[in-house]
This record gives sequence, structure tokens and C-alpha cells, in this order.
Amino acid sequence: MNRFNLPLLGLVMLLTGFIPVPVRAETETLQSIRLHPSATEIQLLPGASVTKKMTIVNKGSAEQKVQFYARPYRVEGKQYTPFFNAHPTATNAAEWVTLGSSSEIIKPQGVLYVDYTVSVPANTKPGGYYAVIFTETQPKAQTGVGSHGRVGNILYITVGEGGSPHINASADTSFRVSLGTPITIKTDIENSGATHTIAKTETSIATIFGGKVFQDNTERYVLPGTTRSIETAPQALGTGIFKVDRRVTAMDKMEQLDSQVIVSVSGRTLIIGPIIVVLVGSIVAGLISSRRKTIR
Repeated sequence: MNRFNLPLLGLVMLLTGFIPVPVRAETETLQSIRLHPSATEIQLLPGASVTKKMTIVNKGSAEQKVQFYARPYRVEGKQYTPFFNAHPTATNAAEWVTLGSSSEIIKPQGVLYVDYTVSVPANTKPGGYYAVIFTETQPKAQTGVGSHGRVGNILYITVGEGGSPHINASADTSFRVSLGTPITIKTDIENSGATHTIAKTETSIATIFGGKVFQDNTERYVLPGTTRSIETAPQALGTGIFKVDRRVTAMDKMEQLDSQVIVSVSGRTLIIGPIIVVLVGSIVAGLISSRRKTIR
């Protein structure tokens, strides 16, 4: 039987470079950057400027290198899908932003303050303009794969008087039947004005006897020239007849929408209901049959 000469095998592997070397995987500490505020209201006259401050907090256990930069902010569709590139026909408000720093290093559990200045050109028309300042973490290693994370401060800039927002709320209030499926309540808010506003949507669901089973209050920005869909998904309502009421408040004006009636049948009822019907039917049929025999 042939036996391996272990010392000789080790020498051969050493000379030929086939020594298995343990590879140490460098894992990146979980990044935990917090930014305050996440939205800033700014009102300026054409040609004016203002300097404000952001606070960045490192909640993690390792220092983080962060980068700061400004981008345009716009949305598309009722679901408000965000885009951070300039529209070809729109003013790029990100060009108005000057940052006090482009990058910094934050110690673990450290706090960093960053100044930025917004300067509105003198020939800017009154209205609403929007940009976002991103704080993005950078991998420390120059090679390999590192993760990036970013948070943003959206700038809602009103130039001059800006004009008033024009809000119109609407919703599908037709009769609705839900057979064991989740229910989503939608309210559309249209802003046909020249500047943004914050709209508060109140949605309540009650039984036909008046007992409230669900209440939701949501506040969202609505940008000019857009329609935003506000959705709320109550938990299972169970089986019954329910009334949905909605009202939208913006610029101190409240709009009450028509009520909607929803008939909801839970999944359990859909399963047990037919069984109960069959059992009751069988009992009734048995009683009728027994009565006929008694009469005879």
C-alpha cells in the first residue's frame, strides 16, 4: 500500500504556491445615517437667498464617510414616482443650492451640521420649485464591493407670492362588493395651482349602525400641476355592510366627498357559509319529510 509522505507533500505545496490560505471577508458595518429635516419649506423673493442647516447623525458603531450633493426633484403619476433629473422644460432648482461641504467623516454616534444656501435668480417667475439635498454614505475601501445608502432633504421652494394652490379631491364612491379580498380606499387630490400645499386626508369606515371600525389621517405634499393618489388599506373588515366617508383639508378649506357603501364578506364566511346553508337546508328538509310522514 502506498503511503503519502506528509512532510514531502507540504514542501511541494509550499514551493509550488498551492498552500490554502484562509481568505478573510471584510464585512462592512451596517450603516445607520439619520438626516434632519427630511423636508424644508423655503419662501424667497426673486434675487434673494437664505442659508439653512442640516443635521446628520451616525447611529452606527463605525465612522462613516458621507457625501453631499443637490439634485432636481420632480414626480410622475398619481403614485408620485420620484425622479431626480431635470425636466427638459422646467427650471433646475438644484442649481440654486450651494453646499457648505461636499463630504465629511462622521464618528460613531457622532453628529454633523452642514450649511447650505439657496439663491434664487433675479429673473425667476413666481411659483413652486423643488430640489433635494442627498446625504450618501461612501465605502471606506477603494477596492472591492461596498454598499451605499442615502437619505434626502426635499426643498419646497416658493418664489414670490407663488400664487395659491387649487385643490380638487375626488374618489370612486360607487357601490362595491368585496368577497374575501383586501380593501384599498383611494382618494385623488389634484393641484392645478402654481405652488405646492399639504393636504390632509381623513378616511373613516363605520357599520350601517354607526359603529366606527377604521380611522386614518394622512398628510401629504401635493405639487402643482399633479394629481396624487392617497391610499389606505384597512385590516379585514369582516362580514357586513360598511359606509366609507372621506374628507380632504388643504389651505384651511375642507371638502367632504360623497359616502361609499361597501358590502364585505370575509374569507371565513365564504368557506363556512355554504356549509351552514347545506346544514340548515338538510334540517329543514328533514323536518318537512318527518311532518309529511306524521300526516299520513
